[in-house]
Amino acid sequence: MNTRPPRSLQHPEAGGVMILVTLMLLVLLTVAAVALSRNALRELIVSGSSRQGTETREIADSGLDYTIYWMIQERENRPTVDPAATTGYAGLIAAMDKLRNQPELGGRYYTINTDSSMTFKPASGKTGSFNLALLRMGKLPIVLTSQIDERLKPDLWAVRSNATLSYSGGMAFNNSREIWVSTSIKQ
Repeated sequence: MNTRPPRSLQHPEAGGVMILVTLMLLVLLTVAAVALSRNALRELIVSGSSRQGTETREIADSGLDYTIYWMIQERENRPTVDPAATTGYAGLIAAMDKLRNQPELGGRYYTINTDSSMTFKPASGKTGSFNLALLRMGKLPIVLTSQIDERLKPDLWAVRSNATLSYSGGMAFNNSREIWVSTSIKQ
């Protein structure tokens, strides 16, 4: 003999509670999924900005390499340049001459503008370029030696490379790097 009542008559609200708990869990999981997807999107944006910042820093570093190369050329195998030049390597050599010959310009940066040798297109839709700023800080003191001719003391320069990475959509990233370089006067 079966004395138990039919199952449907034992707890009529049991099915309703289960549905309510299931719906709440679904809502909770949906909110968690949306939060995780937003976080993933934010991570993508941060990593993209970091990559573009690194590219811009590398462009600024190439500007410093460019300057060092032409300063060595100026010392070893001086190219002939127009003294009024303000762009590219000719502008760099002209600026060095101008700053050496006019001491009243000391303490101020002299700008060398971008030319085609200072611009490149690493990929479709983006352009990298740098311009330079040159500052003559005077003669580098030489110590622990007997007297030395002032003309033989090396010049001390501050070089700043200002880089820009531009995208066709109008977005641009900027970075500046600076170094000090000493060079001797060519006799």
